[in-house]
Amino acid sequence: MDLQLDVLRSIVLLLRINHIKNLCSVDKFFYSLCNEKNLWLEKFKENNLEIINDDINIVGHYINEYKKVSYAVYTVNCLIDMIKLNKTGRFSIDYHVCWFRVLIDDLINILPKDHQVFIKIKDNNYTKKYINISIAIGDEDTIGYSTDENPDDENNEMIMILNEKYNDKNVIISLFTKILYYYPLIFINDINYLPIIISESENKIFEKCSTMIIDYFDKNIIKIRKRYWDECYSKYENLYF
Repeated sequence: MDLQLDVLRSIVLLLRINHIKNLCSVDKFFYSLCNEKNLWLEKFKENNLEIINDDINIVGHYINEYKKVSYAVYTVNCLIDMIKLNKTGRFSIDYHVCWFRVLIDDLINILPKDHQVFIKIKDNNYTKKYINISIAIGDEDTIGYSTDENPDDENNEMIMILNEKYNDKNVIISLFTKILYYYPLIFINDINYLPIIISESENKIFEKCSTMIIDYFDKNIIKIRKRYWDECYSKYENLYF
């Protein structure tokens, strides 16, 4: 019986995620086997993925976690490659910088509890609801945390809370991965407020936005970026499922 279980575990590790899902829906024994955490730890490791949510214990949760983590990791890799490729000017990402806005209360999901930015926010009694995170990817990577003084004012100024420099790109990768894991629909923009990551739904929203003036040059940039992400996501299913 032990040998049979070992063989079955080996089979699970060879199967693609969609096949595991289908087999679990028709075989109770297979379903029970696939609730083992150690099995999923190995399955994730196969594709250089790590389980982020430790509070899961059934097949459906593990499959959902796999989807979330694989999407985040894959998108981050494509994003960093895209910004590196921008050296040719192809994607028009000025200064290799991208930024996004998150609720200050949500920072706890993406940063260590003892992160310096929490100390800065507390010491300076920041009362703003949102915080902007800007990331420059180059020879020296930087992460900047800032807030808007008056976001509805045309002459609005940014107040810098903290600026960090890193020589280890893994720090950038970790931050991006957690952002896209917890907030997969977040808008990541360039310094001109144009989206850098463009899914089909985001492209439609952007095109219908009547409050923004998009000139011919901007539309071309969006099309080029959209084509890049279409190519990326066309490979995603085959890589992970």
